[in-house]
Amino acid sequence: MNPIIKDDFKKRLQENISSYPEAKIHSAKLDLDFGFDCENIESQLIKDKDHDRVLWIGLDLQVLQTPYSEILAMLTHANLKDGEHAIDLGAGYGRMGMVVGYLFPTLQFTGFEFVNERVLDGNKVYTQHHINNSKMIYADLAAVEFQIPDADLYFIYDFGSKKDVYVVLEKLRVKAQSKNIQVIARGGGVRNWIIQDFPWLSQMSPYEVFPHWTLFRS
Repeated sequence: MNPIIKDDFKKRLQENISSYPEAKIHSAKLDLDFGFDCENIESQLIKDKDHDRVLWIGLDLQVLQTPYSEILAMLTHANLKDGEHAIDLGAGYGRMGMVVGYLFPTLQFTGFEFVNERVLDGNKVYTQHHINNSKMIYADLAAVEFQIPDADLYFIYDFGSKKDVYVVLEKLRVKAQSKNIQVIARGGGVRNWIIQDFPWLSQMSPYEVFPHWTLFRS
């Protein structure tokens, strides 16, 4: 990629955003310029999909996905070291991978997503931008056979039903038995579920609450 264009994207990802509405507008513009095809894909999904799972198809894209500015704040606060691994459990189109690719080139990112059309689009954009430390993978997070890989930071939004989220949080509990992990929970739903029913995470060390996300450490 042209170094001038690459530097422009870096600057735009680091813009100072003062409000959530501004963050959503900023993110929508970046999606278009990065080359994501979110609008067309979601429109087609509404027509084609038989929804027997909670996949958030039809949800406004700026609600479905976390703003880029918020992702940058999360990763900065998590303070991961060179070579460490961040995983997004229910990654949408993989915005976190773009932030990692442009601003945290020494980290590794994996985004797991159940809607394969989103996975394919995310990986297409990573390739177009020559981002080699980020990847998207199709997965059913709640399936018995899905094993969560080792990582240092896990990001979880309300990616599906409460039942599915609980299955994944239990998998993280097992993972935390062998190493210390950080978990970023976005939204009040998953944060409250962790506080109420997963004391291994909410009571092991003080958690930090931000306007739209909470950082837990095991």
